[in-house]
Amino acid sequence: MEKLQMKQGLVERLKSAKAFWSYDDVTIKDVPDDILVELVMLHLDLDDIDKLFEIYPYNFVKNSWIVNVEAQGERYYGMFYKLKY
Repeated sequence: MEKLQMKQGLVERLKSAKAFWSYDDVTIKDVPDDILVELVMLHLDLDDIDKLFEIYPYNFVKNSWIVNVEAQGERYYGMFYKLKY
């Protein structure tokens, strides 16, 4: 599956999960890659998280996690512990 199609599929799943509840309409062009990683990890399941690693390099996913999610505090600290190592 093409990476752009995979990204679009993730955005559609995020819409279904109400991750964009405060926006009228969101397209793939509106969502930066690091924010897509953050939202997928917070709102979707492991199959969708696996797709992130097919779309982006491991280090990009790891850095997006550290900067965007882990920085939010202890609430998410233990999630995806393997990404740190």
